[in-house]
Amino acid sequence: PSETDAVAGRLPEDAETELNALALRIVARIVFAVLVEARGEIDPDVVASDVPGYIARVVDFSPIDLLPLPERLLDWLNGVDRDPQVSRVRAAAGRLAASRADGAPRSDMITLLEGIGPVRDNIGGLIPAALDTTVHGLSWALNTLAVRPEWQARLAEEAQAAGPSPALEQLPLARRVVQEVLRLYAPAPLLARSAKFDQVFAG
Repeated sequence: PSETDAVAGRLPEDAETELNALALRIVARIVFAVLVEARGEIDPDVVASDVPGYIARVVDFSPIDLLPLPERLLDWLNGVDRDPQVSRVRAAAGRLAASRADGAPRSDMITLLEGIGPVRDNIGGLIPAALDTTVHGLSWALNTLAVRPEWQARLAEEAQAAGPSPALEQLPLARRVVQEVLRLYAPAPLLARSAKFDQVFAG
C-alpha cells in the first residue's frame, strides 16, 4: 500500500490521469522494493519513464537480426546501444548490480537467480519483464473497476477489513477480480515458441 500511496498521493485532484503511466510508476516502485531491492540506488519514476521506449527498442526486429552474430554485435549494428533510454535502463541495472557487491543479505528475486548468468543481465532482463505485463494487467484492472463502481466499493471494503498487511487468503474477492480481468484482457495472450528438433506426435 505504501508504494501505491507514494504515487497516488501526488496525483492532482479533478484532473485526467493517463492510466498506463500511473500503473507503470506504481509497479516500478513495487518491483524495486520487492523483486530487485534497490535501496535508494535508483529513482523508480525515472526508470519507469524509460521502460516503454526501452522495450520498444530492444524488441524491434530488423533484417540484421537474421545474421548469425553475437547479440552484442547485433545491438551495435542496429544502434540499440546508442538509444538513450536503453542506455539509461542498462546503466540502472549496472548500478543495482554493483550495489550488491557489499555482500549484504537480500531476499529478492535476483538473489534467487544467483549463479545463473551475470547479475547485471538478470536485473536488466527482470526490469522490463516484470514491468511490462504487470502494468498492462493493472491498467486493465483499474479500467474495469472504474466502469464498475459497485465492484470498486466491494474491493475497498474487503481491503479495509483485511488491514494494512493482508494475506492473500483474506482477499478472496480481489483474487477473483484479478483472475477475471486476466481472462478478459490477457497481458500476454500469445507465447511463440519454435521447436529445436523434429518431434513425432501420435505417429
